[in-house]
Amino acid sequence: MKKRLFMFLTPDGVTYSSCGNIYPDVDNFQVLGLAEGSTEEEAFEEFLNTNKCVFNTNFKNVI
Repeated sequence: MKKRLFMFLTPDGVTYSSCGNIYPDVDNFQVLGLAEGSTEEEAFEEFLNTNKCVFNTNFKNVI
């Protein structure tokens, strides 16, 4: 089966539009990274294996 490139995102987290803002004011998705695999599950496993720092974050939802 041919490998495809998958992008992993999370809706968790916030963004500040400028450094002077005290509170976040942009709700958006954060790009966690990319990985290849024959299936989404295989690619996600590869993503986790090569990006272990993700385990040290508070991201709960990954798409």
